[in-house]
Amino acid sequence: MERNDIIYVSPDYITSGNVMCATPSDPYETLQYALSKIEAQKAWDYVTGSSTVKVGILDSGIDVNHPDLANVVINSLSRDFSGGVEKNVDIPTDTDGHGTGVAGVIGAIGNNAIGISGVCWNIKLVSLKVFAPGYLYLKTAVMLAVNYAEANGISILNFSGTTGAYDELEKSTIETYSGLFICAAVKLGLYDNNNAATPV
Repeated sequence: MERNDIIYVSPDYITSGNVMCATPSDPYETLQYALSKIEAQKAWDYVTGSSTVKVGILDSGIDVNHPDLANVVINSLSRDFSGGVEKNVDIPTDTDGHGTGVAGVIGAIGNNAIGISGVCWNIKLVSLKVFAPGYLYLKTAVMLAVNYAEANGISILNFSGTTGAYDELEKSTIETYSGLFICAAVKLGLYDNNNAATPV
């Protein structure tokens, strides 16, 4: 019904004076192809992650001394499963460097004028080491890590591994995990006599 005493009606939005910059100061951010592909810069104007979110990195470990990951990794929750048993670690380490790279892509501190920008700048990471040196892993290590994450409220897992054979127990463990399980999407190749990968 039209009213003569009302000129204009609008929702009373809650806004913040702390709008994040869409272009952070990190020197290599512009070289990160994936960030522009997913249009992360648009999202950063609204949210850059939350410190209540814990992401488990099932990989070769995390170098917690890396300046772009300072104070991002929860050392007390981090574990080493690479030997097929759960092992406490006072300070997580990375035997191959891959886990640190993955951790940076996910949660490197953004807008700090160092290195790269993580997709989410303000989350917390947990090192769940499953790869032994040489990037070898036991299926048991992955299953233990997933079960540990479930029991400790780690609601997102990233696993950058592949598997050589189907395993019903491994499949079941991942399927029953109540959080978000993110894994690598790779296409394995065969090698010819010249050691060149041939797509399968």
